[in-house]
Amino acid sequence: MGPGCDHLALKFDVERLYSAASHHVRSANDKVRSTDRNLRMEAAIHAGAAVELMAKVILVNVDPRLLLDDREGHHVLIDVLVEAGVATAQPYAHKGNKTLAATKAVILAGRLCEEVRPHLGAARLALDARNRAAHAAEIDDAALAGEVTAGSDFVLSGVDHLGRSRDEFLGAELADQVQREVAERSTALRVDAQRKVRGAKDRYESLISRLPDGASSELIADLGKRASLHGDHTEPHGCPACGNRGWLIYSVEFDVEYEAPGDYSTTTYLDFRGFDCLYCSLQLTNLESEAVGIDPQGDPADDFPRDEV
Repeated sequence: MGPGCDHLALKFDVERLYSAASHHVRSANDKVRSTDRNLRMEAAIHAGAAVELMAKVILVNVDPRLLLDDREGHHVLIDVLVEAGVATAQPYAHKGNKTLAATKAVILAGRLCEEVRPHLGAARLALDARNRAAHAAEIDDAALAGEVTAGSDFVLSGVDHLGRSRDEFLGAELADQVQREVAERSTALRVDAQRKVRGAKDRYESLISRLPDGASSELIADLGKRASLHGDHTEPHGCPACGNRGWLIYSVEFDVEYEAPGDYSTTTYLDFRGFDCLYCSLQLTNLESEAVGIDPQGDPADDFPRDEV
């Protein structure tokens, strides 16, 4: 760890955060099927809290400074990269002492940790459920069990990353049930997404095979010029069905966090929404994209201007 980390390591104690994440994930799974609506609402809040705390455990385990939120926009990660010898930058004095918002912590944890990266969509699902419950007292009873399981999915990927015991984290009474539900959810998502990919591939190959010799190149070019994509931001990515250039779709979102009376902080971020291919018409949600191995994350160094890295 770099200079100035000792007091932060005490403030952001890994074991305290980890124990709290364990408490919240157990509480979420214990209350999710209650007949009492208020307890089901608490389950949503617990699931989101478990996700946030596990993301922060992962960050503190790398370097406690990663948990600090910097209002000036210079991400603490650059300091860690500099000290690791993989980047250069001008000296910077971090001024803030507030922690990252939940969404920002989850996104950064995914950028730093390959094990949790395929589970970011699940984390967002649980965080969205928590926000609706905590800020508007709203829950979707039809979706709640799946949202809690999604939160468990992300949290357990963090447990695996840390090399800890899932059974000890979940507790003996819940361990088998939660792990079974997480596995069933992951399998169902993967099967559905793979079915979509196979269907798009078959349709594309069938279309191309019926064309006269030499006509496929012109058609492929025309397909790529079809109606523009919907989204605030797009990035190119190879299509898993047809091999042509598809697009990762993002929307610009922001979170508002209460700090003190009359004081609120906002966090703006790109939220990955899914994948779209104009050539074979494959469309995947963010969860389906992750299920077939599409990685919406980039190089952490890309967060910074080129003249600073």
